[in-house]
Order: sequence, then structure tokens, then C-alpha cells
Amino acid sequence: MPSPVPSPPPPEHSADELQREKLSVIGYMAISTAHELSNPLATISAGAQALLASLTVQAGGDGMGEVSGQELREELALIAGEAKRAAEIVGSLLLLVRQHPPARQRVALPDVIRRVARVSRHHLAFYRIDLVVPSPTEPGAECPAWAWVEGDANQLQQVLLNLVVNAQHAIKASGGAGEVRIHLAQADAGRVAITVEDDGPGIPAALRERVFERFFTTKRAGQGTGLGLAITRDIVTHHGGEIRVEDRPGCGARFVVVLPSLAPVAESAAPPPERARRTVLVVDDEPGIRRALGRLLRHHGYEVTAVETAEEAVPLLADQALGVVVCDVRLPGMSGIELLSRVRASAPELASRFLFASGAALSEDARSRVREAGAQLIQKPYDVEQLLTMIRAISERPRAAASRPTALRKVV
Repeated sequence: MPSPVPSPPPPEHSADELQREKLSVIGYMAISTAHELSNPLATISAGAQALLASLTVQAGGDGMGEVSGQELREELALIAGEAKRAAEIVGSLLLLVRQHPPARQRVALPDVIRRVARVSRHHLAFYRIDLVVPSPTEPGAECPAWAWVEGDANQLQQVLLNLVVNAQHAIKASGGAGEVRIHLAQADAGRVAITVEDDGPGIPAALRERVFERFFTTKRAGQGTGLGLAITRDIVTHHGGEIRVEDRPGCGARFVVVLPSLAPVAESAAPPPERARRTVLVVDDEPGIRRALGRLLRHHGYEVTAVETAEEAVPLLADQALGVVVCDVRLPGMSGIELLSRVRASAPELASRFLFASGAALSEDARSRVREAGAQLIQKPYDVEQLLTMIRAISERPRAAASRPTALRKVV
């Protein structure tokens, strides 16, 4: 496994410039993104109203007619799927626009590419441009060992989104439809390459050396900041990588981002006992979430205890067999972050078993405290498969034998 890349000097661009460039891209995509959200929301609304009308008939009221069990399952599956689709769009936009200091952590590049595709696919279709993203970035596909890098997922997403929008501008300027392709592949010498290419007019040889210059742009006034590719280059350099622009055979342009690969760290400690892997504490002040999440986890074989407040959770956190704590960030009284800080003081191993859920963007201070404790974070509304995957990973993490949270009650 290659040694971790030492952190190079920070990019020359200020945090304000980075954020302005992100907002510029988001603003450019706002119309098509709003249209993309309206479709799943319209489906959810129509499906829910149809079910309500049908169920009213069964209760003796006026409506469209009785609904069978199979029809009910199909309609609910459609509503759940469209709600998930809308949540993914919102979650990706929140991740992109959120402003926070660069992080250095393990990042799965297929996940980054999937988020970029989710945000930009409909926007490109608005201009009759297809987005092609081949293996290994299909949803649910396992991330290959070579596709892990060290860095900041948010900044790497900005790199790819800048390149995709740049390609879209080029195709649009040529006056026709086209294709943008993102390809992930293993490169030489322990590196990984992400290629973003288009079938637009290409970049003249005389301009290739200048495209990464600060404030250089070929767009008309008011159509670009001249910072997109300069920021892209600086972020890539900051991650110990390099970026180059090439001609694409036939026509178009190809940008290649090469980053140092980082294989996942192998776990050497013994796995936890079976009961510890299957015991979950849910802390959430929403009764509907406690009920639905408890039902879901029990269906998958977990022992679940659900409480409303952090204060109620305190005595339960002394259980050494506890595998995972799924905790809302915003709770009445003591917040989830405050609970984490107190747990961390007495049982750091248990603090690393927290999975926090939030329906809003967290402050950088809260995110920092979550990271420092080794805890995880998931966005509400839950993606069920992602939630189960994260709970499984946390519950199967080797447990430190020296960590004994029996004194937690007194400390908290």
C-alpha cells in the first residue's frame, strides 16, 4: 500500500473564492435542478392523493375505488423511490454548497462521481447532452481498493463538477447536442485517474497552456469567473495530484485528473461478539422516526431500544454490549453533539459507535466534533441501504478491550 501523501501547501485561492465559484456553478444549474426536483415531488403528491382517495372508499366515503394489496405495495414503493430520489438531489446540493475547511480523510472516488452525476445529469439533459458514467461507479457497486484516496470529498466533487460544467459550456458553444463521459481507472505507480471528456469543439493548442491560469476565460463577459479551472488545478495539486488537458481523438477535449491511490486499512483486531453487533440504540425526538427505524432494524435482525432524549439515553449507554447508537443531532434539552462530547470523555470507543442523523446542514464545529470522535454522519431522510450499510460497518468494527464505559453514568 502506498504511503499516505503528505499535505502540500494550501491552494492559493481563498475560502471566499472557492465558495463563490461553487455558488456560481450552483446558480447556473438552479433552473434545471428545480425542474428535476419537481418531477419526483409531483409523483409523490399524486401517489399519496390517489392512495388517500382509495382508502377513503374502503372506509365508506367518496373516492375512486378500492385498492388491492398489490396496488398498495406498488404505489408505496413508487412513493418511497421518488422520495429517495428527491432526497439525493437535495443532499448532493447541500454537500456541494456547504462551506467548511478542507478535510483529510479516506475518500471513495466512485461515491464522489455518483454525487456529481446525480447533481448534473438532468442539467446536461436540459441541453441535450448525455452523461455517461461507466463502471465501477454504479450504485451499490463495491469500491475497489485502488479507488480510495486521501483528501476532501467536497473539494474533489467541486473539481469534477467544474470539469463537467466546463464541458457543457464547450458543447453548447458549438451549437449542438453531445456527450460528456466520466471514467475512473487505475493508473500507474499506485495512482488513480479520473477522465472527464466531451465531444465538443476541443481546445486550440495555443490555449492549452493558459486554461488553468487565474481569471483566464474564453467566455463572453458575465458568463464565467475565470477561476473554475484555476481552482480545479489548485485543489488537485493540494491533493498531491496533477491535472492535464488533452485532445480527444476525433473531436472534443479530455481532462485527466491523477491522484495518489490509498488502499483501505485492514482491520487486525478480533470482531465483536454477536450480541454487540446486533444491538442498536436509537435516540430521536420524532416518534414516527423511532417507530419506523425500530421496525426496519428489527426486520434485519437487530435488537433495538428507542428513546426520545439524550437524558434517557445516558443510563443505556453503560451497556458494554451496545453495537451502534443512531442519534439525532438536534434533541430537546441536551443535544446529540453534547451527548457525544460527554461520552467521549469517559468511553472514546463507544463515542466512535455513534451514527448521527441530521436533516439540516451542520455547523463546522459540530462536524469537527463528530469527526474527532470517530463517529459517522448520515443525512435525513435516510437512504435505507446506506443506513443499513453504515450500521453494519460500525457494529462489526473491532472493539477495544481496554474501553469499559461502565463509569459513563457518573461522568455524564
